[in-house]
Amino acid sequence: SAYDRSRYVTIEGTVKQFVWSNPHTRILLVAEGAGGAIKQWDFEGGGVNRLSNGGFNRNTIVPGDKIKVAYNPMRDGSSGGFFLAVTAADGKLYGAERLQGFRGPN
Repeated sequence: SAYDRSRYVTIEGTVKQFVWSNPHTRILLVAEGAGGAIKQWDFEGGGVNRLSNGGFNRNTIVPGDKIKVAYNPMRDGSSGGFFLAVTAADGKLYGAERLQGFRGPN
């Protein structure tokens, strides 16, 4: 797998795009990086059915929303990963059950 599934980390940023499609959903996020530089992050997620079962829908997050993403990072250190959970702009947490196997961000 391209993702380090043994841990998760979090990042906050602004949604650039949310792709609601199968076989995988996708979040493109813009966030401030080291030294204040703006960086784009690319997160892959589960399929539409899996996310729907967790309360997501195509309008849960939309471009311009400020969100927090919990994700398994890329093994190669690139900007992205597999998203596990999202705290939406309204503060609601989606996908919390996917974090149960972890002790916390690391």
